[in-house]
Amino acid sequence: MTDPNDFKNHLKSVHHYKYLDEDHKFAANPEACALLLNKFPNKKGIYDFCLSLRGNLDYFSNLRPLNLFKDDNCQYLNCWINDRLLSLGFNIGGDSAMIFLEILRYFTVFEVDKTCKYEFSHIERKQYEKMKTLYDYVLDFSKIKWYADKYGCSTENEQYINERRRVYEEVIEDCRKPQKETYCIVLKHLKEAYGNNELLNFKCTKFKDHSLQDTGRSRMLQPGQNDGSGEFHSVLESENDHQGAHFPASLRGKEESSLPSSTTPMAVLFPFLGSSLILFILYRFSPMGHWLRTRFLRKNMVTSNIDEDETFETIQDAYKVDNMNPQISRHLIGYNPLENM
Repeated sequence: MTDPNDFKNHLKSVHHYKYLDEDHKFAANPEACALLLNKFPNKKGIYDFCLSLRGNLDYFSNLRPLNLFKDDNCQYLNCWINDRLLSLGFNIGGDSAMIFLEILRYFTVFEVDKTCKYEFSHIERKQYEKMKTLYDYVLDFSKIKWYADKYGCSTENEQYINERRRVYEEVIEDCRKPQKETYCIVLKHLKEAYGNNELLNFKCTKFKDHSLQDTGRSRMLQPGQNDGSGEFHSVLESENDHQGAHFPASLRGKEESSLPSSTTPMAVLFPFLGSSLILFILYRFSPMGHWLRTRFLRKNMVTSNIDEDETFETIQDAYKVDNMNPQISRHLIGYNPLENM
């Protein structure tokens, strides 16, 4: 599943090359591209490449601005041309002079050569690949930095950034030689776009690897708590037991004293049962029991008579209420509000 927060899914260089592939094909002359196809019949895709190239040259002054460094559209057009030639099977810096001459002629026909030169044709392939890597990196850097800082880097993201730093350092070393290579111009452009070695110094400082996330999450879970993946962290429980075994006795004593004791209910229950047993024996087998029985019996008889009188009065009152209910019911039946009719 594609990660929407992975910067590699938002690289500006990919979108820009696609823009150069598609946006100006409509302006090209199909007949001119058919002639080029006749010259290279074995190069599948050269007709579409010709349409895109001629359209971009025709609309060169209106190409989408990149705002990175001076003449950046020219440099990225050169990068795009060589990248597409490689995909078509041409050998840059080798025996592909015929296609280079055709491209130079197109630059002249559309008068782009006055402001932009096609100058990558004489650069060796390895040097071109390093140069393109750095041009792509500087174009993508704002996106890379934003996504890496906000969402973090995966291991693959970190390797991607480290590889570009390695290429940058390698080109710096190559261009320190007395006889500078043509592709060293890329260093000048990178410094114009991002000064203070920002590209060299940038590293991933925030990570989103699942292994690192799981480690952090497991530290937060309590013993026996589920992490949502169906696994319980019983290891933490055993760690707590191990730590408890090394606690000082005084600390363990304080912990145990803070817990409710299971003997407390028994301490209350036994005296109560003992007192109840003693009272039962006195009541059943002593003269005091006879005195209590006669006293409570007389009181119960008086109370019973009172209760019977109250019950009789209650029955009479209920009978009176029952006699009143039919009259009230008839009255209610006869009452028919006019609103409901």
